[in-house]
Amino acid sequence: FIISGVTLGNSAFWSMNLILCENALVRGVNFISTSSNSDGCNPESSRNIIIENNRFANKDDNIALKSGRANNGKLRNKATERVIIRGNEHYQGSGISVGSEAAGGVKNIFVENDFWNGRRDQLGSNADENLLRSVFRIKNANSLNAAFENIYFRNCPIGGLRENIVFIERTADNEFVYSTGAIYGALNNTPAIRNIALSNLFTVANRVDGKVDSLFQGAFFESETQDLRPVTGVYMKDIDLVSSGINQNYKYMLVNNAINVQMYNVRMNDKVYNTEHAIELTNVKANDTTLGSDTTAVTSAGSDGTLVVTGIVETDIVDFETVGSVRVSYDVDNYLIKENNQFLETNAHWASAALSEESDGKVHFTATLVGVGADIHDLAVVAKSNKLPHYAANDNKNARGTADMVYCAANAYRIDVEGLLRAMKATYEYAPALTPFHNVPVLLIGDSVTVKVNIADAKTGAPVAGAALVMPATSGSCRLTVNPYTTQDGYTFRITGQGSAATNRAHIVMGITCAGYADFVHSFRRVTVVKDLVELAKIIPAAYLTDTYFPLLGAGA
Repeated sequence: FIISGVTLGNSAFWSMNLILCENALVRGVNFISTSSNSDGCNPESSRNIIIENNRFANKDDNIALKSGRANNGKLRNKATERVIIRGNEHYQGSGISVGSEAAGGVKNIFVENDFWNGRRDQLGSNADENLLRSVFRIKNANSLNAAFENIYFRNCPIGGLRENIVFIERTADNEFVYSTGAIYGALNNTPAIRNIALSNLFTVANRVDGKVDSLFQGAFFESETQDLRPVTGVYMKDIDLVSSGINQNYKYMLVNNAINVQMYNVRMNDKVYNTEHAIELTNVKANDTTLGSDTTAVTSAGSDGTLVVTGIVETDIVDFETVGSVRVSYDVDNYLIKENNQFLETNAHWASAALSEESDGKVHFTATLVGVGADIHDLAVVAKSNKLPHYAANDNKNARGTADMVYCAANAYRIDVEGLLRAMKATYEYAPALTPFHNVPVLLIGDSVTVKVNIADAKTGAPVAGAALVMPATSGSCRLTVNPYTTQDGYTFRITGQGSAATNRAHIVMGITCAGYADFVHSFRRVTVVKDLVELAKIIPAAYLTDTYFPLLGAGA
């Protein structure tokens, strides 16, 4: 089918959403809208799509390639694939994006001859608000372990932008990463991103002052993916970009956790980049057991669950043991949760390695992880050519901005750990129960819900006795009160909604401690408190606001 020659204006949400479509042509359409989520054209689980010769001036993504949110995307299991995007003009918004909500995957995307050139709104309170945000973004949120692969850009002139040319963001929200990782497993929570190629991108005169200047303030290429899933395969050739917006102390290539990066004649503000170095991790062991591509059985040491991870860094970077770094982590790092909670700060799942050059002339590393309970874990080993933080969001980003072209190697392993220190897992029962639409409670102000925590040994499934819940008495500026206690039925806490605003959302970070077990952390994300039934109806389908279903919300009969 063909959609052509129309104007879609002032959409409150996505302007065009192509779901489960095949053989579609979108040509000569004007997408114009100013609401905060007004995407332009969003192919979702669709294939054989051509998007050409359109104009985009919308507030959010101009083109967002999607394939379903989290479990819905997995159940549908249809990627967005074989999409040609060409000859389009981008004047406002966030350019082309993969995700979020792309759990079915996105692959084989070809972009050519598109034109990016935003205009700064000099009359508004925020002069940069209407300046085009970026050329290309990958958003990992709600995509689980999907594959984003084979994405190609070529022959694209670029004028005025606000942020980056290419930005691969770990997720829209760090706490979401931790919460979903705890449910689905760390490796299954992160998309595999591979094979991105950029060629012949160049700066043209912008629409702000008419100078040959792309204006963007971030890096040309910025990647901040997780240790467990680095970006694999980035190819850049014949790129010539100019930007006066970049701070002189902020570098152009913030490549974090990207491997197999190849650059040829990449020029940023007259600085030329070509691939010069390589890093490889070899002979990686945990407690003297060699780790391979299959799940490896490993025995932890002592009652504190110690794993000593060793290996070799093979690189041509001079004095790597002095200038470089190796970080070892497992599962989802508790550091991701931005709560002022000492329990979390002492249970981060990572360690920096000691580096030394040995008699074989190679750099050897040793990292010690403590508190690794008996369970199946995903282990990541990352080597970088500098010592700046591995994680990006809100983690000393200004300091990270001083790192120019970070060479990286990243290996991921699955280990089956046995040992004296055990691991716990938890399931939750809510009274009243939850609706089918929620995995955390929705409360009216003053109402309560009781949460029973069922704690078991992660490997044997046997109930755990003698545990204690560690959690705050309040959360979200006292929008919730939390009362943990133990009954004959087990470990329980009660949540009570407070506040006066129409709708409040807050997070509850829960820890579980028990002698002989590794500490367990879980985040109940976006527990919602609403003022009255009118507000409740805005977020709950009408069919569930009945005498039958209303008690499920924790509001009483």
